[in-house]
Amino acid sequence: ERMEVWKSGSQRTNDLVTEPCTEDITIKHLLTHTSGISYGFDEGGESNPVDYLYNQAQVEGDSSTTLTQFVANLAAMPLLFQPGSRWQYGFNTSLCGLLVELISGMPFEEFLRKRVFAPLGMVDTGFWCPPEKVHRLLDCY
Repeated sequence: ERMEVWKSGSQRTNDLVTEPCTEDITIKHLLTHTSGISYGFDEGGESNPVDYLYNQAQVEGDSSTTLTQFVANLAAMPLLFQPGSRWQYGFNTSLCGLLVELISGMPFEEFLRKRVFAPLGMVDTGFWCPPEKVHRLLDCY
């Protein structure tokens, strides 16, 4: 079945019509950014109405959104293209993070800290910089 996707306030005849997935998304698709999942870069949907939908739905949520909630938000969104047909950066690595959580039984950040960073002696590696270490960050030019 096809679903019409309308931009808010716009009923143009050239609006996007999506079609169902013809194949399942695999881990390989996620690792190679060929799943069809978007980041929603085109906020206004000028060249990509699917990105507009990602932004309108606020797929990422806020700081209290868990990875599981985020994935549920993402699952409700259309794909940019059929899995495996082309590539584009998207939330693929976030889905891989959820797989790590499900398989390891621990939060992704904890898994990285215990299984990757600590064995390599990477004591200052993580997703966020604590306020007491911000002075050590280099300026971005």
